[in-house]
Amino acid sequence: MALAHHYRILGLRTGASFGDVKLAYRNLARLYHPDVNPGDHLAKEKFIQVTQAYQALADALPQSTVRVKAQPSPSATCKTGSDLPRSASTHPPPADGCPSGQSPIHCPQSP
Repeated sequence: MALAHHYRILGLRTGASFGDVKLAYRNLARLYHPDVNPGDHLAKEKFIQVTQAYQALADALPQSTVRVKAQPSPSATCKTGSDLPRSASTHPPPADGCPSGQSPIHCPQSP
């Protein structure tokens, strides 16, 4: 099928951007999704048409217009207890208390 037909199925003008195609697909897919319209065979057929049109347009559009999902940077990841060296603690000792976390009265290292 011609790409113009796929644009029409999504309700777009020919040559719309990938962002417009994606937005139209998401809105129509939500509207015609079989889980939202159980037992409605016309909605199911429309959902299939919308999905096929989106796939055809996504494959046909130049790769420069399709954004690639960015990978998280290593500094953005959170360190868990297993990622820390064995000598590191996930919680600093209390400022006024015992390094073991007990109150100053019960701390075995108190003078």
